[in-house]
Amino acid sequence: MAQWTSAVGAAQLARLLQSQQERPAGPGTRRPPAYRALADGIRLLVLEGRVPVAARLPAERELALALSVSRTTVAA
Repeated sequence: MAQWTSAVGAAQLARLLQSQQERPAGPGTRRPPAYRALADGIRLLVLEGRVPVAARLPAERELALALSVSRTTVAA
């Protein structure tokens, strides 16, 4: 089993994702479904180095509560 190098809390991840959403989108850009935006947001945070590779992410209940979305959205 892999060892976690660090952990990211639900509130911290929600703040990072929120700061990422404040970036302006291009004109005529459609918003992706919430589950896709969440997955893309986390992926981008890892690629940018703002969330370390192999970091432990919060449980789906905690993250859903912090993001005000359903657990189904977080699980997808």
